[in-house]
Amino acid sequence: MKKILLATTAVVALTTVSAEAFAAEKIKLSLGGFMRQYVALTNHDEVAATADTSTLRGVNLGLQSNSEVYFRGSTKLDNGLSVAVDIQLESSTRVGQGATARKFDVVSMEVSSDAIGAVTLGSTTHAADDFLTRAPLPVGSYDWGDTDGLALTASAAGTSSAAYGSAAGDITDTGSKGLKLKYVSPNFSGVNVYASYTANDQDGQITGASSNAADAYTYGIAFGGEVGGASVAADVTHMNFGGNTENNHVGLSVGMAGFTVAGGYTDFNEQRSTALVLASTDGSQDGSAWELGVGYETGPYSIAAAYMTAKRNNTAALTADNKDKKWQIGATYDLGAGVALSGVYWNSKATTESAITTDDFEVSGFIAGIEVGF
Repeated sequence: MKKILLATTAVVALTTVSAEAFAAEKIKLSLGGFMRQYVALTNHDEVAATADTSTLRGVNLGLQSNSEVYFRGSTKLDNGLSVAVDIQLESSTRVGQGATARKFDVVSMEVSSDAIGAVTLGSTTHAADDFLTRAPLPVGSYDWGDTDGLALTASAAGTSSAAYGSAAGDITDTGSKGLKLKYVSPNFSGVNVYASYTANDQDGQITGASSNAADAYTYGIAFGGEVGGASVAADVTHMNFGGNTENNHVGLSVGMAGFTVAGGYTDFNEQRSTALVLASTDGSQDGSAWELGVGYETGPYSIAAAYMTAKRNNTAALTADNKDKKWQIGATYDLGAGVALSGVYWNSKATTESAITTDDFEVSGFIAGIEVGF
């Protein structure tokens, strides 16, 4: 009888544990996303013709659309772990558009707790992209590289300044969104440490082919909190993409009474492959870039102005530095219900110098749009 009672007790205990283990509800996905439609007027006024802009001289009318649909959900287990999934569909990408067109932008899973921090696996950005401190821009969806893509704006070809818009060194969207392992520590008095790694940092490799030739990683430390009544954020971040591109970034942001002043500095160290060196007689794209901006928000209104400059240092094949300078100013008005109006005026100027010629070209433009979040 005693053995029977013990066995019965064990069965009841296992049943209770199993019931508790599966007490948490399954993840239910919620639907969200955004749609942004813009109209742009650009003016190309180059002193010298360039391959990118010679066919666009004068005033041009442009259109741009950016839309995504999110499927997100999370659940908290009885052991204290939280599990979340994030699926983002690039709905503005047309079917068959480009050989490597990605329909899904992010497909990732996060496991986290207050004690261990957060571990993310899947297709997502590098950890650095979550913590880089940048200049406040008039419209959050338009960064320095975005205006380049809209109007083929002035950019010194092959310079480190172009790293603001290239897949390998774009610090606005650090690296690509291939498969990654990412870790963010718990918050210690406003401080987080973070790191991420991917075996193949290519946009199209959502399913994840692995190659040690394209290993990429980022790591850093960031602070966010209040200091003396002001809202302060800062970061120190290192980024390495495939051993060919190495970026070091520091940034600082201070906000008070609706105003925010912020900026950052990035040092680029990019070594080309031997084949490219032989072809171009230029073995590096070392350089630096910095940005600074100020923003103000009150009620439904926000306004910001920002400036950035970048250069590629002299190499054996060149006698001078290639330089880019860009600035923009604009505002956003929140109409409510997830609808906002925005407008940005921007200017981009590039100077390319060699032993033979110096070319200057400039592009400016105005972008107006309506943004809907859902």
